[in-house]
Order: sequence, then C-alpha cells, then structure tokens
Amino acid sequence: MNYFSQSAFENIRNKVLRLREKAASQRRIIVTTSAFPPDVTLDLAKMLDDFIVKDGRVVLTFKAAKKLGDDWRKIPNHNQVCKELEQRSWLDDTGNLTKYRSAAPPGNGKLELCVLVGADQVMDASSLADFYRCDQRNVWQEQMGGSFETWIRKRLNLAHVGYDQKNISNFNTILTALEEQGCADLFQIAFLLRALPLEQNGAQDGRTAELLLLRGLRPFNLPALIGFKFTKKKKLTPYLEAAIRFFRYDLFLEEKTKNKALDAIDLLLQEKAKEISENCLFTQDERGTFPTDRDFIEGVRIYVQNEDAAARDKILDSDFIAVHDKILKFKVKAEPGETKEPPIRKLKGGPVEVVLAALWQTLRDCCAVFGMPRPEIKSIAIYSEPPRLQGGASFQPLKQL
Repeated sequence: MNYFSQSAFENIRNKVLRLREKAASQRRIIVTTSAFPPDVTLDLAKMLDDFIVKDGRVVLTFKAAKKLGDDWRKIPNHNQVCKELEQRSWLDDTGNLTKYRSAAPPGNGKLELCVLVGADQVMDASSLADFYRCDQRNVWQEQMGGSFETWIRKRLNLAHVGYDQKNISNFNTILTALEEQGCADLFQIAFLLRALPLEQNGAQDGRTAELLLLRGLRPFNLPALIGFKFTKKKKLTPYLEAAIRFFRYDLFLEEKTKNKALDAIDLLLQEKAKEISENCLFTQDERGTFPTDRDFIEGVRIYVQNEDAAARDKILDSDFIAVHDKILKFKVKAEPGETKEPPIRKLKGGPVEVVLAALWQTLRDCCAVFGMPRPEIKSIAIYSEPPRLQGGASFQPLKQL
C-alpha cells in the first residue's frame, strides 16, 4: 500500500462527502493535483474507483496529464504502470487536460467526481487554478495534520511490531526532520516506510524498528544515525544538517574548519591509542564496513583531508553520530577533581558596564577555581589591549589601572 495515495484518497473522499451533504444540488466536483509519481497515480485511481462502486451515487472521471505519461514512459520501470493506466482510460491522450473542466455533468442524476492529475504540467495550468488542489502541502496539512503518525501505525501494524507511543513519537521525529530539512518529500518518505525491512529482519518491538529506520537512510544520501539518543535535550535536526554538509564536503571548504577536524582526529589517535589498538573504542555498528577502529578513524581523516570518494562511500555505511561526536568533536575530558580553566568571554556594553561585569565574573571564576578556603586577594589589576586600526596603526595603550 502506498501511504501517500491512501492519504490523498481520504482527502478527496472526505471533500466529496462534505460537499454532497452541504450542497445536495451540486452535480460536479473537480479536483486537480500536482504531478504525482506513476505508482501513486495508479493506486489513487484504483481507490477512487472502488469508492464510487461502493457508494453508487458518484461517477468518476480520472485523467492524468499526457505530459506526465510521456515522462513516465521514458523510465523502463514505469512501463507496466503506464500500460495499466492506458487500459483503464486513466491517462489522457489528447494533451488537453483543461477540456474536462467544462464537460457536461452526467444526466443520470449522479454526482461526477473529476480528478485531473498533473494539472500543473499543462500549458493552460492557470485555467485550473480555481479548483481544489490535492497536493503534498494540502495532504500534509489537512489530512495528515502535520504528522506521520497515521502512516507509522499502519506500517508497524502491518509488520506485527509491538510498539508504544514513544516509538511512534521517535519515528515521527525522524521522518519529520527528513521532510523539514528537504532530504525527502512525502512521496519518498512513503516509499521509505513501505520498503523498511521490518519483516525481513524479524522486528518484534518498536526500538528494533527505530534502529532499522535510522540505518536505512542511504536512499537519501544520508548515513546511518543509529547512535542518536531520543531525549528532550538532543535534537536530530542538527545532526542531519551536519551530515548533509559533511557529505557535500562544504563543511571543510574553510581551512580553519578542516584543520580543526584534523587536529581532533590527531588528538583522538594520541589519547585513545590503547583503546584503538584493542579495537574497543567503537562498536561494529558504529564502524559499519570498516574492519577496525583505526581504519574507521583513518577513513574519516582521508575524507576530511582530500574529499576522497571511496572513503566517503564507506563512511555512509557508518554511524554518523559516532563520526560527529566521537571523532570530529573529540576533546580530552577533565579528570575527576581536575580544575578546568575558565573560558575567555567577550562582553558588550558601555565602558563602565563592561569593566564591572568583567570584574564580577573574574571574582566568580576565582571562587570556582580555588574553592574553599579561598586565598586572600591582595590586589586587582585591569589591563586594556589597544584595538588595531587600518594600515597597522594602533591606539596608544592605556595606563595600568
């Protein structure tokens, strides 16, 4: 079952039922759609055909634009679908989709539902702009309520997977992030859900299903994200943004950013040499197709340094959460009881305000560093560093306060 086709069908059917109830005298309803894929078009036509047969009071005129059919035939995999659409007279062969707009309603007293697929592809598309448009935006907002929850439940129920509301929420977080970041549209997400290998992997619980989804993002040119933890503090969107930039390589176009990543890799190799040699720093799921931890880290280094295509392809099978958090962002953690040096802060405001704020923050840092008992402060010195001017000139330094 195509989940988008089902939602589009329900959207159109509900519109027919509402209008028929409110305007009993109305004899014709015209619905236009944007360009749909051929399998979605065929599924939608079949659902509408079944509906009018069961209803008995509606007749259906269903036509897909000729231009869509011509484009579909260029792809061999779509030939069978096109053939069925033609056999059932659901594919327009005149190139004039707008003629169905002014056709006379049926004379048997029934309501005619006229659905024109690909109305945005015809030459005179503006003449069809006044009719209701069933497109991705309207299906998403009106029928799905801005959530994939209905699709998710149908897919998990079909595979007899046990789940709870948390699993549904996690699934929805993943799919919504893909849609919002432009990684996939509703058609592609519907296909992703349908192709999710739940049955093949014997998934029995919601968590296993989540991991299969996080592992199956390769069709969108995205890596596995199996290390992501669903918590209130962590969001998936920043990781998706980072993954997109990482695999487009524009994350490392600036030498400063590239060198920072390479320095982090060098530090990791130095600080975790023992764990790396014992192959226990990363799991096999995190490494993907890399056989050892060192191969994994070196693969990331080669890609960052040279935009190596082979390394990039192997990293796509690895867990990007590990790449991002454990390699590119590696830092030496402070030992228990070790004092961390206070960071350098930039303050904004008037001269007096900035000086007083800096003084107060320095005293707070002093207390945090030395703890109890605090040492006696004998003096406080404030220095000013002169700003640089164009041409290398500078202000005269201020005297020590």
